[in-house]
Amino acid sequence: MAWKFPITPRQDGDDESQSPGTSSRSLLGADPVTGATRRIMVGSDGLLRVNIVKDESSAGFDAGVLAIGSTGPINDGVLTSIVTHVAAVDQKISKVSCSGDGPADFTLVHNVTEIDIKRSSTGDLDKEFSFDDPYLISSGDTLTIKVYHHATGKTKTFNATIYGA
Repeated sequence: MAWKFPITPRQDGDDESQSPGTSSRSLLGADPVTGATRRIMVGSDGLLRVNIVKDESSAGFDAGVLAIGSTGPINDGVLTSIVTHVAAVDQKISKVSCSGDGPADFTLVHNVTEIDIKRSSTGDLDKEFSFDDPYLISSGDTLTIKVYHHATGKTKTFNATIYGA
């Protein structure tokens, strides 16, 4: 998904009234979670100074929704990925919510390891993987939600959301 940058670049806390003109000595970046933009200026010495952080929490903002996905219609008996999130940096996962229009098994997979399975039923189609302590994934790791439904001869649609801590 491409981010649409504002016509007037922002700087200094995203205040539009303080936006400098664009130049070859600046870089405009967008926060992938909030969509907020910031302009970073190159110093007179030609260096671009940035702070590299270990994870989002040390960057000073809440990660919120990290990934949303949906799939369907899918046939019964077919294990299908709903959403996959690849961590750009070390991240903390607070919960994963899953739902669909029929009973199913939702599987949480970290890289290739199955972490947990939740089964929904006709009266309880929404399921959640929640963690008392945030679940940690390292930079480059993948977190995937897979679904397998048992409604013989029918197709169903499912969705999932991965939340950061």
